[in-house]
Amino acid sequence: CIYGSKDGSRTVYLFGDSHAAMWFTPLAQAARLEGWKLVVRTRSSCPAVLVSIVIPYLKSYYRNCDVWRQAVIDEISREHPDLVVVSDYGNYYNWLYDRASHAVLDTSESRKAWAEGTVRLIRSIPRNIHIAIMRDTPTQLKSYKDCASYRSDCGRSRDAAMEQMEPINKSALNDRIRLIDLTDLICSSSFCPVMKNGAVIYHDNHHLTATFTGSLYSAFTDILRSNQISYSPKALSN
Repeated sequence: CIYGSKDGSRTVYLFGDSHAAMWFTPLAQAARLEGWKLVVRTRSSCPAVLVSIVIPYLKSYYRNCDVWRQAVIDEISREHPDLVVVSDYGNYYNWLYDRASHAVLDTSESRKAWAEGTVRLIRSIPRNIHIAIMRDTPTQLKSYKDCASYRSDCGRSRDAAMEQMEPINKSALNDRIRLIDLTDLICSSSFCPVMKNGAVIYHDNHHLTATFTGSLYSAFTDILRSNQISYSPKALSN
């Protein structure tokens, strides 16, 4: 689980669920080019944000997620990397769980719990470690493959595709905590397409393909080099 420049003097952790794993390809390439060591700590359906999860189709509390997450936070605190890149799925509605009441949270409660869980995550990481929090990727309709089988202009309006739990209130950003928003590399100002340059860029309705994310490695080299409070690149041409 160590990539990039294994002997690099600077270290970055990639931390989160499968939406963190989705960014592995470009971040590994950026780490190699910039001479950083990359440590990957990802677990499917288990966000880095400090919230508890219930798996709807199993109707059970995902206890191992909480255990794994805390182990990663303890490791980060012990190893003191230079940067932690946090990335999670932004639509955990009907998945967030209140352990005290044994209840699944509704939409408004989920948004509140997600915001509070993000703050708790930040506070759990030592203050001398920089944190880059990824804004989640646009979500397509589940029927996108049916559309893409006979049309090339499939997609969703940007507003609808980005309807998700926000990772962090922008007022909380500072020199240590940055928001990384790559939406402009995926969408136009009003539309998020399923295809670019004749290729389908979605693996399913909310994961991008490794081929497409790998093409965005230069954005991650900028992230490793940059001390900006937030990072939102200009859209690449189609």
